[in-house]
Amino acid sequence: MAAFTFFGFRIANRSRDEFGKWLAMGITLLISGQALFNIAMVCGIMPVTGVPLPFISYGGSSLLMNFMAIGLLASVGRRNVEGVKQVGTAEALPSLREETQSRFKPAAPKSPQKTEMPGPFRPRETKKPTRRRPRSER
Repeated sequence: MAAFTFFGFRIANRSRDEFGKWLAMGITLLISGQALFNIAMVCGIMPVTGVPLPFISYGGSSLLMNFMAIGLLASVGRRNVEGVKQVGTAEALPSLREETQSRFKPAAPKSPQKTEMPGPFRPRETKKPTRRRPRSER
């Protein structure tokens, strides 16, 4: 638990933007606090409630949420300058927030012309129905 807390706060400290810093700190405190409360309940310091020990106690939804939180924490740690800079690049990489905003920003229209509206409804010309030959003529 101490190693997880140390590395979680280290990821938060090295984060390049405020959102990543707060996200990493929140995830670290959430999982470390849950472990601390469970250990305190087992030792008899706190009353027993249904808080599972992260990654160890039985609880499918808790385990799933903890794995998702660890994935977010790993993503924030991966977006640090030391971990992401590719060999040979000199420019600074965009922060997580800038990257997300540019990904979801609507693209500017390519042509400034107005879109033509369709004209009034005109039914299609239909082909004249052909008569089938009677069976006797076939």
